[in-house]
Amino acid sequence: METDNFNAQVDFATDFIKDLFGFFDIENDVTINTSSSGQPLININIKDNEWIKEFLNDEGKAINALQLIIKMFIYRQINDHASVRIDINNWKEEYIQELIDYTKEIVEQVKEKELDFEFSPMNSFERRLVHQEVGKTGLFSYSVGENKNRRVIISLEKKK
Repeated sequence: METDNFNAQVDFATDFIKDLFGFFDIENDVTINTSSSGQPLININIKDNEWIKEFLNDEGKAINALQLIIKMFIYRQINDHASVRIDINNWKEEYIQELIDYTKEIVEQVKEKELDFEFSPMNSFERRLVHQEVGKTGLFSYSVGENKNRRVIISLEKKK
């Protein structure tokens, strides 16, 4: 991503977040980092613990919705697809690590029991993380199902 485009996306997203949360009188700090893939990672630190508990009580759906709104806002402002990732109080980062750790446990179970394992339905981002982690182990993974019922299976053997 070009530096000017990167900076424009981050600036628009940061301003939008500050205005949105300011409108609701929600005290926050915004920090910007870069993910390992070069993607802007914007973390919103919320100081109101009661509010944040309610906001994060939906398995990240509210964060994903906020991220989608911000991406749409950026697209309308600079006519370019945004690649920002939004997190609140590091919830997503912690969730990602939990999913990776859980995947590692399942890989060990599959090796030990020599039985395939089928995850519950996941979104595409979660499935990609599982596939990446399984790919490091010598086991195989593939997705089955459609739409919201799409899920990952970990197997000892490659399926056709």
